[in-house]
Amino acid sequence: MPSNAKTTAAARLSTVAGHISAAPATGGGSSSSAARQINHITVFGAGLMGGGIAQVAAQAGLKVTLTDVNEAALKRGVDAIAASVARVGKKKSPDNVEGFVQKVLGNIKTTVDPTEAVKDADLVVEAVIENLKLKQDLFAKLDKVAKPSAIFATNTSSLLVGDVGATLPEARQKLFAGLHFFSPVPVMKLVEVIRGPKTEDSVIDALLTLSKRIGKVAVRAPDKPGFIVNRLLIPYKLEAARMLERGDATVEDIDIAMKLGAGYPMGPFELFDMVGLDITKFVSEGWREYAERGLIPKDLVAPSPLIEKMVADGKLGRKAGKGFYDVSVYGGGKLTRSTRRERSRRCEVAVKSQFVHAVQLHVMYCLGQVGPSLWGSGRRCFPQAVEQALRSPRRRGWAEAVEGRGERVQCVNAPRHVGVPLTMADRGRGLRTTRLRSRFTTRRASSTARAAIGWR
Repeated sequence: MPSNAKTTAAARLSTVAGHISAAPATGGGSSSSAARQINHITVFGAGLMGGGIAQVAAQAGLKVTLTDVNEAALKRGVDAIAASVARVGKKKSPDNVEGFVQKVLGNIKTTVDPTEAVKDADLVVEAVIENLKLKQDLFAKLDKVAKPSAIFATNTSSLLVGDVGATLPEARQKLFAGLHFFSPVPVMKLVEVIRGPKTEDSVIDALLTLSKRIGKVAVRAPDKPGFIVNRLLIPYKLEAARMLERGDATVEDIDIAMKLGAGYPMGPFELFDMVGLDITKFVSEGWREYAERGLIPKDLVAPSPLIEKMVADGKLGRKAGKGFYDVSVYGGGKLTRSTRRERSRRCEVAVKSQFVHAVQLHVMYCLGQVGPSLWGSGRRCFPQAVEQALRSPRRRGWAEAVEGRGERVQCVNAPRHVGVPLTMADRGRGLRTTRLRSRFTTRRASSTARAAIGWR
């Protein structure tokens, strides 16, 4: 982490540690295997993640207690929730936005007293900074004041669930699990439910039921570094950085290739900038300890000199106005409408200059494979990767198949994101062809493509 982030984290760690040390020691965990109902949630941490978790739970009608280290932090959190709920209200209740906001906020109670916060909670979720000792100390204190049947869940994204709950009594470890939301919580549909070493089945069932109740799609994830999403995502981003270091391709080329070739909604460097380069660096550094324990291959989390230097230089991404893309792209942290149009235009130019020839060759190859009888018939016979390349950046209507030729293809019920490259899409979706046969049999078709499909 950069020095200023370390200072902030250290200060917060000290404050939270002092805060939870005041909790009296009364209670202790024990478990019950009966079906568990979750109607009251306590969230520790009123920041972006904690506030988002509180919001979606309150919107679903659950009772929520939100707590943090001081009243100022709570006020910031509640103000952010109110603003977010208002945006939701404009869509769900446009005639009574204020009433919608008040109804949701009415389900949220705030307190800085940890004992008061957890006394009636069916589920206690921590959303504090990624510091193992802080999380362990917090749960150890809360175990003594929460009711014996309360489920404890960590929202960690990079630590092992088993490590976070390791210091708890065995009775509480049976009620301990991972509940990993994604930011921004009100928007992102996924939640990973992670079983700890001693977690009871009834706890996992309760968390899966809760996830559905608050409008999320839950997946069961292993207690491995990064669970599912980050286990794939962090090495993917680091490998993109290494490709750039080796000079394999440019930032723009890699981003465009992954969007149009693999169907990703954004490229790895756009993702770097959105999440923050310092976050990726921090997580990968922590995983190197897991690599030493044999839990993840060392080469997947090897440090990237490029990322190290950019973080040291303060190029952290959108939040700093400078990352792999500069402030002129992000407009001070947000993509403006005009900037989006300009980026779309640049993307289209890049697609035409770099991918059109490959698209042309493969379209012609597919036409040759399915036979002359299908030419002009309108039958859908194109690979999904070609469909995606032709579909973007023009999301609707017609897209040019070959630059300057006038050949056109029409998207028909195409999926939003396609991740199966070079797969025939002759299964009720894909592209309809028009005016292609005569064009592809002209002398303008490349000799390579003609030879590939048997045209001499």
